[in-house]
Amino acid sequence: MTRPLISIVIPTRDRPDTLRLCLAALRLQACEDVEILVQDNASAPDTRQIIEEAARLDPRIVYKRSDARLSQRANFEAGLAAASGDYLGIIGDDDGFCLGRFAWLSTLLRAQKPDAVRWPALTYIWPNLSAKNVGFFQLSYRKMHGGWARKATKDLARKIVKAKMPGSWESILVYHGLISRTLYEVMRARSGGTFFKYHIPDVYVHNVLPFISDARLSGTYIEVTHPVAIYGLSGSSSGSSWYAEKKSQAGDNTPGEKWLKEAMTDAECTVPHQKAIRTLKYHDYVSLMLAHSQGLLNGATPDFDRWTDAMIKEVRKNPGQLEAFVSARPMFDFDAAVFAKIRGHFKDAPAYTPPAPGANANLHTFSDDWKAQSKTAAILPLKAADGQQGDDILGATHVLAGFLDDEFGLQKSNLWHRIRALAHRKRVRQKVQDFYRATRGKA
Repeated sequence: MTRPLISIVIPTRDRPDTLRLCLAALRLQACEDVEILVQDNASAPDTRQIIEEAARLDPRIVYKRSDARLSQRANFEAGLAAASGDYLGIIGDDDGFCLGRFAWLSTLLRAQKPDAVRWPALTYIWPNLSAKNVGFFQLSYRKMHGGWARKATKDLARKIVKAKMPGSWESILVYHGLISRTLYEVMRARSGGTFFKYHIPDVYVHNVLPFISDARLSGTYIEVTHPVAIYGLSGSSSGSSWYAEKKSQAGDNTPGEKWLKEAMTDAECTVPHQKAIRTLKYHDYVSLMLAHSQGLLNGATPDFDRWTDAMIKEVRKNPGQLEAFVSARPMFDFDAAVFAKIRGHFKDAPAYTPPAPGANANLHTFSDDWKAQSKTAAILPLKAADGQQGDDILGATHVLAGFLDDEFGLQKSNLWHRIRALAHRKRVRQKVQDFYRATRGKA
C-alpha cells in the first residue's frame, strides 16, 4: 500500500454504537489519500467485529489494538505512533467529517505543505446529551463558508504566552486538526520520545505546538474558514464527562472519573495532576509551565498574572469549580502562588450552592432551543432539517451537505471569496429560518 498523505486516528474504547456510525460516515469520503486508523483500547470483542466489518468494505480502515487497558493519553500516543501518513489528525469515535473534505484537504496539503491545518469547530450534539433528546447542530453562520489563509505560528505563540487566546482549541490542533509528520516527530524528539506529556493530551500539545513550529520548522499553518470536521458530543464523550460530577444510579463512577483514575496509573506519564480542578485554563497553564521547564517555549515565559486572571474569569462563569482550588494542595512549585491568588480573589464570595440533580445529573446537558432569528448563530435539530435521516453522526453528515457550498474550492480568503461567503451564509440562514417556520420551532 502506498503511504497515505493523511492519517485520521480514532481512539476508541467500548463505544461500538457510535464507532459504527462514525466509520460509516467516513466511508462516504471519496479519497484514496487517507488512512483511517482505529486505535482500540482493549475493548470488548464487539468493537473489533465492527471495525473488521467496516474494513472489509473500505481498505483505508486500519485496526490497531492494545490488549492491556491504557490511559487516554497512552491510547492517543499509541494511535499516532501507529499512523503512517504525512499529516496526522485525531477525532473521536462520535465525530465525523463534512462530505468532500478529505479530497479538499489532500489537494490543499500537496500544494501548500504547511506545518499544520486548523479549521473552525462545527458541533453536533447527540440526542443522549440533548435536553430534549434530539440531536442538533450548533451553527455559526460566519463559519459556514469561506476560504483559507497562511498564517504565522509565532502570532499564536505570543497569544498563548499572554493568555490572550480563548482556549487551546484556537491553536494548532492535532485533535480536530492536522499536523505534519515532521512537526510531530520534532516535538516528540524534543520531549524525550513522548508526544503527549500531560494527562490531558490534547490540551498539552495544542498549547506547545506553535512554539515548536516557530522554532524548528516553517513557522506557518493554514487557517481554514469553513467547516471541515464535525465535532460530535455524546453522553460518553470525554468532553462531556469531564464536567460530570455525579455518580450514576448504579453507583459506578462517570466515564470522566474512570479515565481520570486511569491517568493516575499511567506509568509513562509521571507528571502530577490536579484531577479535581476542572478549570481548563489551569491545565493550559500547567502544560505551558511543563513545556517551559523542558525548554520548549523558545525562551518565552507564561505571564503568571494574565494566566491566573484567566483562571479567575473561568471560575466566575462556573462557580462550582472554586471548591477544587480551595481544597487543593500544591503539586507544582507554582501551585501555591496560583491558589493563593484565586482564593484571595474569591475570599468574600458567598458559598456556592449546586443545582438540584435532574434526570441526567451525571451528564453535561445542552439546550436545543431554536435560535433561528439570530443573525449570527442557530440551533438546527436534525429531525427538523431531515426527518428521514438517522439522528446520529451519519445522519448529521448527510444533512450538513445540504447547507454547505459544494464549490468552496481552494481559493484564498480574497475579496471575491468574502463576497461569495456572505451570499452563502445568507442562503444558510434562510434555510434555517424556513425550517423554523415549517416546524414552529419544534423538531
